[in-house]
Amino acid sequence: MEMFTIINLSGWWPVINFSYSERQKMEIRIKCPHCGSGSVKSSRAVYEQGTSKTRSVSFTGWISNRGSGGSRRQGKSTRQSVAASRNAPAGGKMEVLTFVGSFLLSAWLILNIPATTVTGSAVAGLIIALLITALVAHLNRHNRRRARENYNRQWYCSKCGDTFIK
Repeated sequence: MEMFTIINLSGWWPVINFSYSERQKMEIRIKCPHCGSGSVKSSRAVYEQGTSKTRSVSFTGWISNRGSGGSRRQGKSTRQSVAASRNAPAGGKMEVLTFVGSFLLSAWLILNIPATTVTGSAVAGLIIALLITALVAHLNRHNRRRARENYNRQWYCSKCGDTFIK
């Protein structure tokens, strides 16, 4: 029994025809473990569909009896639905907090050393903060990989709002 047929259209991309029973077998049937609803989507799809980024540029010009002029404005904005914000991938919050905390602490400690300038303290604090942040990022790489793998397997129920890993 042939499961599918490949039709070659001489130079076009091949077309694959599945029989009805094979198409049924390929469908993924996932139900929400919380409410039993079949109305689920992958978290990645919910995030991508519910997030829109726009960039705008506007020009304004004027002419008066005192002369003429103009201005140019540009901006970026991100709009996101509640479902998309709940299904956002995990970010690098730990590294950001580590960098800020270690920079402030090390710059303050170095500034308390006699004959140290504010600029020298800031530069030394920046170098120390970068080293500490690189160390934390290196030590946390397994947790980030595991979080990314879990996110790729995460699903969202549009009926009850539950997220679950399948």
